[in-house]
Amino acid sequence: MHALKRKRAQIAGFIADNERKARDWRVALVHVDATLKLFDAELDPEDIRPKRPHRKSQYYSGPDLARLCLDELRKANGTPLTAIALADTAMVAGNVPDQHHVR
Repeated sequence: MHALKRKRAQIAGFIADNERKARDWRVALVHVDATLKLFDAELDPEDIRPKRPHRKSQYYSGPDLARLCLDELRKANGTPLTAIALADTAMVAGNVPDQHHVR
C-alpha cells in the first residue's frame, strides 16, 4: 500500500509540474503570436503547424544512432535487414537494458 501511495504522489507531482510548464509555454506562445501579428496583421498563428520536439536518447548522443544504423545497412551490402535485427544491434551497441525490448 505504501509503495502505491508513493507512486501516486510521484505521478501527481509529474502532472502538476507539467501543467505548470504548459501554462508557462502558453504564455510565451501568446507573446510570440502577438509579435507575429505586429509584423503581419493578416496572419493567423493557428495556421502554423506545431513542430514535434526532439527527444534525446539516454543511450545515444547526437547522430550516433543514425550513424550506427547506416553503417549496419552498408555492412549488409544490399542484403535485406529486418527492423528487429537493426534494433537488436542498436540495443547491444548502446547497452540498452533487456526490459526495453518490445518483442
